[in-house]
Amino acid sequence: MNLSDLKVPPENTKQITLDKIDRGPLGKVAPILSLFSTVAPPSDYSPSRSGNSCYMVTVGISHYCEKARWCMDLMRADKENDFDYYESAHVPGLAALYTTALDGGVSATPIVKFADGEVVWDSTKVMDKVVPKAFEEEGGREIEEWMDEKLGSGTRCYAYYHLLGGDPELLTELATDQTSWVESKIFGLMARKGMIQPGMKKFMGIDKGAMEDSEATIRRVFDEIGEKIEEGDGDFIMGNRFTRADLTFAALASPLLNLSQFKNSQRLYEKFPKALKDMSSELRSHPAGLHAIKCYDEYRGGKMGKDGRVEKGVMQAVRLRQGQRNRLGVIAGVAAAVGVGAAAVVGGVVGVVG
Repeated sequence: MNLSDLKVPPENTKQITLDKIDRGPLGKVAPILSLFSTVAPPSDYSPSRSGNSCYMVTVGISHYCEKARWCMDLMRADKENDFDYYESAHVPGLAALYTTALDGGVSATPIVKFADGEVVWDSTKVMDKVVPKAFEEEGGREIEEWMDEKLGSGTRCYAYYHLLGGDPELLTELATDQTSWVESKIFGLMARKGMIQPGMKKFMGIDKGAMEDSEATIRRVFDEIGEKIEEGDGDFIMGNRFTRADLTFAALASPLLNLSQFKNSQRLYEKFPKALKDMSSELRSHPAGLHAIKCYDEYRGGKMGKDGRVEKGVMQAVRLRQGQRNRLGVIAGVAAAVGVGAAAVVGGVVGVVG
């Protein structure tokens, strides 16, 4: 497969090859990161008899990854589907070490390797592979791809603009939630020294103008989704049931809504920049925002049958389905030895990968 022929999905902004990683700063710390960040399957992981199971590499805080995670959780909740998965979550930038290892050159997340060896990247394609076709209403694909491009990209730009220009401790606590100890330490050191923020802004094309455009786009998408719900039966975006259009909208809007299902971000909410809190308050009271909140409250803990219909579930926190890692007792000693030097080596990574 020629990487130049691939269409990069909205959740990724650049392709990167393994050769580039091997030659660059990430290659110098790859052995350490692999040693302490590789995740094992959870103790209750049960590969399906039909081969319908997979391993997903993510950026833990990514809303595109949450979109893929949600559909997998729905499928796994119904035992009749004979489906299971587990996840390896990483911090922005360093995730490329694991994504490229799966696909030989693509740095997009989420990226999923299935039991049959097939590797799929792009949250929409992951959903195509995992959920029944019946989960999609006619015309829903166009709306989903529109939301991926407009709302997904807009949310990312708007949120990161304010977080990257604010408190590095807040950025670190959000970006490293449920990732590995060593990645958290390296990312935190880089953020406190201001080494990571310029690269992330440059890589994702984030500046004041882009942020303002994204803010306008977010409001426009919310207005259009709100109108679409009102034009229907008032409950869903497409048809009279919860479909992948509703899931996509709710997942991609989630970073802006201060949802109770995300305990870490809710815990840190008072530390958020004022602009983010003001936007959250506005969107939470918007008809489309109320719909996204309802989707999380009623369907994030639900289960999907083979007919593509989703049963409501109990409201619960989002937990990443990961096994144990960071098990070696020498981790503290290695981290101390790596120290500032490792951060300096990795400092240029996020200018290259995302």
